[in-house]
Amino acid sequence: MCGGNWAWTDDGGSTRAGKRAAERDVLGRLLPVATVEDVLRGEVWAVRDPSRRTSERQKDLADIARLLEVRPNLREMVRAEILDRQR
Repeated sequence: MCGGNWAWTDDGGSTRAGKRAAERDVLGRLLPVATVEDVLRGEVWAVRDPSRRTSERQKDLADIARLLEVRPNLREMVRAEILDRQR
């Protein structure tokens, strides 16, 4: 659904996400897969990161919009300032 590259770091957030990940069969291999909530948290973090290029933040906003289209119940996880940027 949402493309992009993910890298696990030791910043605390991804560690917690890793603990919540569920093992799923991905192309015949069992791999840890992040929850939709953790993916959304990552996108919200990314869009607020001032070191990211504007084009990257635009992609992050689009990813957030796609996630909320399929899981509107997660809207409360996204700050109003970010939701306003999508209008």
